[in-house]
Amino acid sequence: MECNVHIGSKFVTHRTLFGLALILLGTTIAAQQPAAPDKPTTFSSRTELVTVPVIVNDKSGKHMTGLKQTDFTLEENGHRREIANFEEITTTAAPLKPRPAAQYEFSNFIPSDGQTRRVTIIVVDLLNTPFLYQARARAEIVKFLSNHLQDNGPTALNVLNRNGLRPVHSFTTDTSVLIAALNKLKSNISTQDELATGAFVNPESSNALDDPSSTEASQLLEIMNQRADADFGAYKQRIQTLTTLDALDQIAQSYAGIPGRKTLIWATGGLPFLLNDPDSVTGIDTTLMDNYQRTWRALNAAEIAVYPVDAQGLLGPDLSQRAMSARSRPPAMTQASRTGVRAPTPLPVDPRQNAQDSLRAFAHSTGGHPCINQNDLATCFARAEEDSSQYYLLSYYLPSDDRKPGWRKLKVQVAGAHGEIRARDGFYVGDNPAPDSKRARNELQLAYSSPLAFTAVPMEVHIAKAAPAENNTRKVSFDLHFPANSISIAAPDNAIGLDIEAIATDEKGKSVRVFAKTISAHLKPESLPGVNKNGFRLAEELVIAKGHYQLLFVVRDDGNGKIGTLGAPLQVD
Repeated sequence: MECNVHIGSKFVTHRTLFGLALILLGTTIAAQQPAAPDKPTTFSSRTELVTVPVIVNDKSGKHMTGLKQTDFTLEENGHRREIANFEEITTTAAPLKPRPAAQYEFSNFIPSDGQTRRVTIIVVDLLNTPFLYQARARAEIVKFLSNHLQDNGPTALNVLNRNGLRPVHSFTTDTSVLIAALNKLKSNISTQDELATGAFVNPESSNALDDPSSTEASQLLEIMNQRADADFGAYKQRIQTLTTLDALDQIAQSYAGIPGRKTLIWATGGLPFLLNDPDSVTGIDTTLMDNYQRTWRALNAAEIAVYPVDAQGLLGPDLSQRAMSARSRPPAMTQASRTGVRAPTPLPVDPRQNAQDSLRAFAHSTGGHPCINQNDLATCFARAEEDSSQYYLLSYYLPSDDRKPGWRKLKVQVAGAHGEIRARDGFYVGDNPAPDSKRARNELQLAYSSPLAFTAVPMEVHIAKAAPAENNTRKVSFDLHFPANSISIAAPDNAIGLDIEAIATDEKGKSVRVFAKTISAHLKPESLPGVNKNGFRLAEELVIAKGHYQLLFVVRDDGNGKIGTLGAPLQVD
């Protein structure tokens, strides 16, 4: 079947092969196609396993080991849940071992060797941290790494700036390499430097609205200036927030394939939880709450605990005229001039408190711990890394008839004497977007553009040699293998749904989609044991012109929204 696809500014023609060959231990799974092609696929409710990593410290702050399942009580929305699985986990600082691959074989996952690593992900946030504190934050991370030269587990370093997330160094146990990389980072002007969050006026200058002798024309001009500043500030704040949430989503999708609990140390100046809306009566924009919840959901699914560290440390009260004005103007005091035009409404919360509340929300929602109003940031980093050295993993099943979207509160209790219990305080149950929805396409686009490989859908590919095809092109056969438990299967009809695409980028940097397929299938009951043990394979072909390419396979699981990406070089002679 010939398909015309427009990608970017280039119009290309490619051939998509629609033969489905799901091979399980030599057995082909029959795909049951919907009766009507235009009817959307509907998946059944799932029995979802909810995992809850728990850290228990004694009153001196040391980990409590040797606890039993009977010592724990787990509640969801005030209702006790039966713990289905329980495990005490002690991690190792050993390096991550990549899977050995044969020629023309590539994979995006690290096979389990029975050991859970103490994995740390560091994000240096230059987007949300004022310029004044960026060098200090880097110095404190260097201090932390210098004190853990011998016992540091696999650690990755990333930086976030106005261009998005950028990996600085992949996982390594050699902290000297990370220190050298940190010393090369340069400070940037942040969004907080450009705009004072919540302060839409400039109190340092004269204000025509406060001058009873001013003319209506000067008052109207002042209001127009304030509205322009307010709208620009709200726009910048929204972009800042979306860029940050996209970065955290990428981290979740990228590191999900590494087994066990992972620590995300986020050195930041804070992210606004409540956004400015200068046109609303309250001054608050709540339209991004779904974005926050989706990010928490992705982090929880990847077992990533966020440890936000406020890079500004302990600060005294801001006594500047700008800050005092922003805090003293309540939302009810919407200024109006004699012209009857209303001035923009300021955000009715203290900007710094707003940012700190956001850091607390990220920590509590993912089982991490915030470090706020402290100057010894290196100690905060060390405590975050130490938390993953030992923990308990509790899990329970969410009933298939209990799928109402919304936030579920979690509470973990431990019998006997103890100090602090640290676990995420909830999780988000939400509907997954349809494969052809705008949100699903945006998620795929994020996977295409991300500098990180997504491992939330583990997979490996074997590429065969090219064979001659029509119009001086070549036909390339490939096998995609999805290991056991990598793809969601919906009960009771064993439904699976996958969106699979492949993008080829040539030596000139031009990219075209060379393969695309949406799979909707129902596995036969007799095939399930083999799938659960060995996963399944998808045998396909793509047609491409001669040349040297970098292939990018992108797979989205329509059942849970997880995404996997896998890059592979391709030489077509």
